[in-house]
Amino acid sequence: MTRIKNSALSSASLRALMRFLISFVAFLSLASCQKLKESPEFTASSHLPQYGYQSNFEDYVAETKAWLLENRAFKTEDRLSELEANLPFEMAPRRPNNKSVLLVHGLGDSPFSFIDIASHLVTQGYFVRAILLPGHGSKVADLNLATLEGWKATLQHHIALLKARSDEVWLGGFSTGANLVTSAAYDDEKIAGLILFSPAFEARSRLLVFSKYVKYFITWADQDEESNYLRYNSLPMHAAAMFYETVLDVREKMNDSGFARPVFILASANDSIIDTQYLRDRFGRTFTHPGSRLIWQGDDIADRDPRILTYNMHLPELRIANGSHMGVLFAPENPEYGVNGKLRICDNGQSQGNQILCESGAETWRTAYGGDGSDNATSRLTFNPYFAEHMEVLDRVMASDSDGARVVESD
Repeated sequence: MTRIKNSALSSASLRALMRFLISFVAFLSLASCQKLKESPEFTASSHLPQYGYQSNFEDYVAETKAWLLENRAFKTEDRLSELEANLPFEMAPRRPNNKSVLLVHGLGDSPFSFIDIASHLVTQGYFVRAILLPGHGSKVADLNLATLEGWKATLQHHIALLKARSDEVWLGGFSTGANLVTSAAYDDEKIAGLILFSPAFEARSRLLVFSKYVKYFITWADQDEESNYLRYNSLPMHAAAMFYETVLDVREKMNDSGFARPVFILASANDSIIDTQYLRDRFGRTFTHPGSRLIWQGDDIADRDPRILTYNMHLPELRIANGSHMGVLFAPENPEYGVNGKLRICDNGQSQGNQILCESGAETWRTAYGGDGSDNATSRLTFNPYFAEHMEVLDRVMASDSDGARVVESD
C-alpha cells in the first residue's frame, strides 16, 4: 500500500478531485434511476443475526437457519434446498487426520461456493467448516447492515471453535473471503497455512477508492434482478466500500512482512475483479515458503517463479475461451455450476442481443466477465476444467514440510 506522508493536495488538485467525484456520483445516480423497482430484495431486514457467542457450531447453524427462514427473500419454490445451499456447513472425515479447515466465501456469495472443495478436503482426512458472513444468505439489502468488524469477529469466533477440536487449523477463502483469512493468519501464527481462490489483494477497478465517500450519496453500485439462489447479483455501495477496506487491510499487512507458511493460490489471468499482475508479483515477494504454489489459469509466464504452475484456459472442446473469477471454485460435475449445471450466468458484459441469445439457451462460449474480445455470445465460466488436478496440488501444499521437500518431489 502506498503511503503519502507530510503532503497535502493543492487547491487545484482538490478541485479536480471534487469534480471527478461529482461526475462519478452523477453517473451512478443516473444509472440507479433506470434500475429495478423496489422489491423485498432491496429492503433490509430489521437486524442481522447475532454471531460470535454460540459455544458450538451446531447452535450457530440452527440459529442461522431460523433467522434465514424468517428473513430470506426466496427465489424458488424449493425453499428447503435453497436454504440448505446458503447455510453454514461442516463435513467430518471418515478417517480424520486431526487437522481442520475453515472456509470463508466472497462478497455476495454463500457457503455453497466451497461445496466441491470441502468435499475433496474431507476425503483427505480434514474436518471442514464453511461459515456465512453477516449480511449474506438472506437478501442483498442486508449487506447495508453488515460491518467489517462483524465479519472479522465472526471469523475469529469460528477459528477459536476449530482450534478447540484440532491440532492444526488452515484457513481458506475466496475473493473478499481470501482477504479476510489472510489478514487473520497474519495476526495468528498458529494458523498452519492458507488456501486462497481469486484473492482480491488489489482490485482491477481503481474507482473503488472513492466508494467510502460515494456510499453517502448512492445506495447501489449495481442493482439487478435477484434471480440466483446461490449468490447476490446486486451490490450496495456500502458493501463495495467494505470490500475495499479488506483490500487496504491485507495489503498493509503484506507490506509490513512476508508470510513464511504454506500457501495455495488459484487464480485466473483474465479475472475481471482482481488485479492479477499485482497478485502474481505479490506471490513471489510475500509468500516465501518453498512449498507454496500459485496456480495460474492463463498463458505461460516468462521468467516466472518456479512455484507458479500455468494451465492453458483456451479449451475449444469445452467452449472455454478464458478463465474467470468464480470459475476456480467448482468441479465440472457440480450440479448447479458445472458443465451441465442448472445455473447459467448470461449477464456477462456483452451486447443485449448476445445476452438474449444466451438466455434463450443458445450455444455460447464460456468466459470471464467481459468476454474474450470476440462478437460471440458468451456465458460466465462457472467451473474449473482442471479441478481434480488442482486439488492434487492443494494436497501436496498442505502436506509440505518446513522446506517444502515433499511438494517439490511431487511436481
